[in-house]
Amino acid sequence: MSDHIKINVWERNNIPALEFCSLRRSAELLNCKIDDLIHFAQIGIIEFCLELNGFEAALLMMRKGGDFKDWENKYPPSVLNYNNKSALSYFIPKAAFDSDPIDGESHVPPKQIYHNENKPNIKSPMLLLSGLWSICILGPTSSLYKELKVRGEAKLLAHDIAFKEANMPFTNAAFGSNEWVILAMSPFEGLSSMKGVLSPSKQELIGTLKIDDIYLTRYQIEKLDNGMGKELPSYVNGGVSNIEGIRRIHGNVEVSATKREAVYKAAIYWLLNDPESCNGKRGKLTIDAWADKIVSERNNPRTRVELGKDKIKECLSSSKAGKF
Repeated sequence: MSDHIKINVWERNNIPALEFCSLRRSAELLNCKIDDLIHFAQIGIIEFCLELNGFEAALLMMRKGGDFKDWENKYPPSVLNYNNKSALSYFIPKAAFDSDPIDGESHVPPKQIYHNENKPNIKSPMLLLSGLWSICILGPTSSLYKELKVRGEAKLLAHDIAFKEANMPFTNAAFGSNEWVILAMSPFEGLSSMKGVLSPSKQELIGTLKIDDIYLTRYQIEKLDNGMGKELPSYVNGGVSNIEGIRRIHGNVEVSATKREAVYKAAIYWLLNDPESCNGKRGKLTIDAWADKIVSERNNPRTRVELGKDKIKECLSSSKAGKF
């Protein structure tokens, strides 16, 4: 009977479970090639993580019914790291205090300012990320995985990727969840540029990603180990969702992945680059004003979209968790 009992990856390698390890070590433990692991990440079976240390990023994903004040109340500025959903992903709110008293109101508490220094048009709460954060590809045109396979390294472009809490699946439901799920993006200089689509500038280059920079978590390793010889959920078979590949909007309206991706990229661009234009009459973010901004700039080379306003609003309603 014992011959038929499957032992796990840690027992086979005679070591206790590792919470994370390098990509090379993961390949050794799983008795596979690094190219295999790159393939599994490319089709969404696993996620690659980077170890960050105070990496500056702008918050993209909120929770249902939440706004920036909600965020400030839950995560006030601190010298200590916070955890949200993942025990491996840490962050500190990057906030300054505006303590200038208002005329006649000397007892007004200081206001927390999350604007990126010298870039006041980027209004998202700013974060300093540390620990392990998974790489989230923003669009299907990214060549990151191909470069890793061919050259063993790849350029990390600020407009191409975001960072997600490790081991937290990216799902359509996460955008409308009552819980915070953090997705953050580097506030690159290109967000302030209106000069059209250019070759990535030095300011947009985060750095060069090498094979030895990549980690897999215990969860990802065990997912592969438990799936040996099986078909695992992926982008290919529809078992996994990603930021540009949410398949259905409101359950039954199909929109092509390319057109949806263009809407999401435009939405992110204007939310970070010109957030006031996305606000309604009461000065708060609304789906209608956000969609109007995207439509009015539909021919801008950086934010070109093909869908009409109604479809854009459906995309935004499905994907943006916020207080509207």
